[in-house]
Amino acid sequence: MGRNLPVAVLGSSGGDVGFGVRAIKAGAVDHLEKPYAPDALLSAIAAALAEIRADVDRQRSRQGALARIASLSPLASARYARAEPTHG
Repeated sequence: MGRNLPVAVLGSSGGDVGFGVRAIKAGAVDHLEKPYAPDALLSAIAAALAEIRADVDRQRSRQGALARIASLSPLASARYARAEPTHG
């Protein structure tokens, strides 16, 4: 299973605002123009770490749910499979 790591783009866009927009749309957590403040870099790193933690938490929740489904009796499992998904 591959892992997608968050990216913060650092550099000079030469005044091209669209560059930062494209970087964010492509999945970057932030785009910092040079020269960037150290606090801005730390903030971008914190955002990237939070994104990684959230992905890990979602994956653990999903794995837990799949394990609970797998532990159901065959009758309960069949009922669950026929149940309509609910969106809350």
